[in-house]
Amino acid sequence: MNARFLNSPAVRLPFRGRGTTLGWLWVWLLAASGLLYGQARQGEIRLQVRDSNGHAMASSGVIRSDMNRLQRSVEVGAQGSLALRDLPFGVYRLVLNAPGFAEYSDLLEVHSAIPVVCIAVLKVQGGVTQIPVQDSPTLLDPDQTGTIYRVDGKDLEPLSAAGRGVIDVVRTQPGWLLEANGVLHPRGSEYDTQIVLDGLPQFDNRSPAFAPGLDEDELQSVNIRTSDFPAEYGRKLGGVVEVMTHRSADAGLHGSYALQSGSYDALGGALGATYGWERSAVSASFNDGRTDRFLDPPVEANYTNEGSVQSGAVGFDHELSSHDQIQIGLRYGDSAFLVPNELVQQDAGQVQKRGNEEISGRIGWQHVFSANLLGNVQARGRDLSAHLNGNDLSVPLIPFQERGFREGYVQGTLSGHHGRHDWKAGADAIFGTVHEKFAYAVTVPGDLPPTTPPTFQFAQRGADQEQSWFVQDLLRLGKLTVSAGLRWDHYHVVVDESGWSPRLGVAYSMDSWGLVLRGSYDRVFQTPAIENLLLASSPEARALNGESAYLPVRPGRGNYYDLGFAKSLMGKSIWNVSYFRREISNFSDDDLLLNTGVSFPIAFQHGSVYGVESKLEIPNWGPVSGYVGYSYMVGTAQLPVSGGLFLGDDTAQLNATGRIPISQDQRNTGNARIRYQVTSKLWVAGGACYGSGLPVDLNGNVDMGTLISQFGADVVSKINFERGRVRPSATIDASAGYEIWKHEARSLRVQGDLFNLGGRLNVINFAGVFSGTALAPRRNFAVRLQGSF
Repeated sequence: MNARFLNSPAVRLPFRGRGTTLGWLWVWLLAASGLLYGQARQGEIRLQVRDSNGHAMASSGVIRSDMNRLQRSVEVGAQGSLALRDLPFGVYRLVLNAPGFAEYSDLLEVHSAIPVVCIAVLKVQGGVTQIPVQDSPTLLDPDQTGTIYRVDGKDLEPLSAAGRGVIDVVRTQPGWLLEANGVLHPRGSEYDTQIVLDGLPQFDNRSPAFAPGLDEDELQSVNIRTSDFPAEYGRKLGGVVEVMTHRSADAGLHGSYALQSGSYDALGGALGATYGWERSAVSASFNDGRTDRFLDPPVEANYTNEGSVQSGAVGFDHELSSHDQIQIGLRYGDSAFLVPNELVQQDAGQVQKRGNEEISGRIGWQHVFSANLLGNVQARGRDLSAHLNGNDLSVPLIPFQERGFREGYVQGTLSGHHGRHDWKAGADAIFGTVHEKFAYAVTVPGDLPPTTPPTFQFAQRGADQEQSWFVQDLLRLGKLTVSAGLRWDHYHVVVDESGWSPRLGVAYSMDSWGLVLRGSYDRVFQTPAIENLLLASSPEARALNGESAYLPVRPGRGNYYDLGFAKSLMGKSIWNVSYFRREISNFSDDDLLLNTGVSFPIAFQHGSVYGVESKLEIPNWGPVSGYVGYSYMVGTAQLPVSGGLFLGDDTAQLNATGRIPISQDQRNTGNARIRYQVTSKLWVAGGACYGSGLPVDLNGNVDMGTLISQFGADVVSKINFERGRVRPSATIDASAGYEIWKHEARSLRVQGDLFNLGGRLNVINFAGVFSGTALAPRRNFAVRLQGSF
């Protein structure tokens, strides 16, 4: 049987993964007919600067928050007013200066989408002695009732491979693991990471093998949440990553550009520009990158691993009045790459091509009804497709796939402030279609169990209909803060289910000790992964596996518990510690089809995950900044499993019983980075990471000769077969940057990074039923030239 079988008329469907003309029209019409402003927990400060007589005046200064790792310059014109937007919730220090006037300093709290109005009165400078400002209040957020890590500025400096900007930022945080091919795992979860991009939630897998990603040039700040999820968040709650891209409404033309090169023939470039006038701004950005190490290969030789990513975005922001704002945007991304071969596949001449394409459109509106009431209505149209094709020499089988989904998302919310309450209520809905086409033909029957069917075909489409509503409140009672919410979800794709999700968090601030104690409970209703869901839940998959029972993948239902504290140390650093426990029925994971990189969603009967996280951060201590993070985690799953696409002996997982370690069960994980500002133009940094090793499950089959022929002796030596674990991994990295030139807003900088200085061979996963084999890169480097204008 050869590849022509996979393109035979019997396999074709009247749709294609990359969309028809009607499909593109659907996306554009939806993008142009909805209203969107965003779901991210961001606020705004509306600044008015006056002199003692109440006259408007110009001033300049800075606003910063150590807890949010954020610092921005403030330039107020002669009109005396300025809107500071896209501020993550937290406590901020505002400092303003004007010639002949005393310095103005104030602490401001942003804990709601309701704009905070600040009237700054600057007084004529006299003989008054200035009292030094203590910045420690911006280290702790007394209203933070859950575990949140914030990344900005210096934390975005280590350079990333194409499309992995967000992934490389998040993976260094306690509680997060990076498995093969850039798949993030928060506290043991597989598919349950939600990315909120500029206020728009994305519920699909955003790793490079599944969707075009973001590069670090596009990132402004990242908030990472693993507990105390507000009721507005649902569907994917292993972890929520709030990403804000670079946006500005400053007058005139300004922007940035970058060129990057490095190991594995990596080459990339980025360009972004914004033009602002009066109350409007137009922005555009473009990123392009390619590398010869796109995915994590199964062997050291890194065969057939080329890949490229392109993305672009345009946007329009307009302030209709002091009460109304509107945003319009369009984003496009495309990636094309090869599946890296094992040794046997390379000798056979296998070539397998994969690719992803995505387009999304948005338009949105925000209205301020009063000083205490704000409304948002939002919508989005999105189309994502993926494909896989193998040549006639693919072994042990030739795979073929076209899949994708078209999604419409709408949401409306009201946010209000009353006395001690900051409340929010709203509803949202997803209306979409899912389409899948998959086939294979076995080329080497001897390499697969004799029960494996020689050919297989599947083609199906389905509707995705999901609705939810929520209400939440943040209540302040002196030193005690209570966050409470209730959410209801309805899910209908393969199954039709609904669930209630109460949420509760508390925080108690002990100011004299610089300490905030916190605890939270989250009830979660988590929808299955959309990628290959129809096939994984189909009777055809069960028949292929030799099973007659039809067990579709169902939503997960879980209880999350979190206890911890945040402690300010000497007013210069902050120490976060959390203990967590998660109990989930229908615990989600995935099943990897051989070495194709194509995975199918599964669900274990039950999952249990618990552990401890700790992170010590130094936002700014003179010229020094950095962090040290550590995680201890234990995760187990109860068999059997539902869903997936298992072949041959692997079907034993369908009826097995007992508990096994989850594929993300790495007991000890550590990350550290320290940065030193040598001069005003030069900085150096160093980092390290350690992992004690993920579990290895060979389904009882350990044939050393076969494993060595597939992966090589050096790779096999990194496995402790007695313990059933990958041996520990460790890397040390180094970075440096220099500002070549700067004049006002224009600048030119160069940066270099060396990764894995010791050249150590680190294995991420090995030959598992659920995870496959993947190697981390050995010693490599990246160099970037960056400029702004």
